[in-house]
Amino acid sequence: MHRLIVATVLVAGCAETPKRYDMQRTEATVHIRVVERIPGRTNLYGLSSCRDGECEIWIRRSVYPKCLVHEIRHAFEGNFHPAGPSTEDCL
Repeated sequence: MHRLIVATVLVAGCAETPKRYDMQRTEATVHIRVVERIPGRTNLYGLSSCRDGECEIWIRRSVYPKCLVHEIRHAFEGNFHPAGPSTEDCL
C-alpha cells in the first residue's frame, strides 16, 4: 500500500505545467561582459541591450553566473519584467 502512495506522489509531481515564455525572437547574437559594476547604473546586477537580434549583456562579477540566465532571457524575451528591475532567476 505504501509503495502505491509513493508512486502516485512521484508521478503527480511530474505533471506540472511548464512555464510558458513570451519569446520575442528565437535567435540572437549575444556579447557578455563580466564587470565590477554596471556603467552609469547603481544597484543593478545586470543589464541587457538588444537591437536587431544583437544583444550586449553586462553582468556584475559578484552575481555571475547566478544572474546569467536572467540577462540571457532578455535577449529572447525582451523586457519580461516591465515593472522595473527584477532579481527573477538571479538569487
